[in-house]
Amino acid sequence: INFKVSVADNLAKIKSDYNADPIVVLFNYNKYETIVGAENQQKVTNLVTALKIYENAELVIIGHTDSKGTDAKNKILGENRAQFVKNILVKNGFNAEKIKTESKGEEEPVADNTTDQGRAKNRRAIVHIK
Repeated sequence: INFKVSVADNLAKIKSDYNADPIVVLFNYNKYETIVGAENQQKVTNLVTALKIYENAELVIIGHTDSKGTDAKNKILGENRAQFVKNILVKNGFNAEKIKTESKGEEEPVADNTTDQGRAKNRRAIVHIK
């Protein structure tokens, strides 16, 4: 029995598996640069390697902030965080033209912004396969 699996089907599977556990980079308060830990660095390597054969593979990186500061400053900070992560992916061989960045600022918290622990979880950038 022969099965033919299309490239699109493989990309859909990679996208589904990856987006269930994406790269999430956390940042310190009011910072848009950070040290990328070993686990995330391995995820970057794996992602770039897996997607190299897919010409139509695109990424979206979304930057987020906690609720401290103004909306305008948080939008800029979130974009800078997304750009920081984009630069890491490009340095690892992913095509910059295939990466879109955006900022949600403080609009989509994943934790309570009234605690230090919650705010720390909200200061992040997430890489999604589009």
